[in-house]
Amino acid sequence: MAQVPSVFTNRMVPRILFELSKGPLRFNSLQRAADAPSARMLSQTLKKLEAHGILTRRVLNPGPPAHTLYELSELGFELQKSTGGLLDFWNKNQSEIQQRHFVAGEAARAAQIQADANA
Repeated sequence: MAQVPSVFTNRMVPRILFELSKGPLRFNSLQRAADAPSARMLSQTLKKLEAHGILTRRVLNPGPPAHTLYELSELGFELQKSTGGLLDFWNKNQSEIQQRHFVAGEAARAAQIQADANA
């Protein structure tokens, strides 16, 4: 079985692809739209996506501050079509998945407390 590069399993990638499928965005706009945890994490992810040919980066003004525009390549649009269903699934089922994750975590903690009490 082929191994998927780790950049494609990054939780921000589907959101980045979705936002860029609407058109080119500058870094700060993409950071807000993708709900990136930090500028550094977003920057690293964008560099990896660019290296894989998923998006293109164009410097509009070398700065400072630099003004950079990101847009999907043909490969990026193809990938976005594939991941779009995953993003739709997550948006539709996020609450239920998070609730089940919480319940499972609570059950594991209760079992650990019980095991500690019996020890």
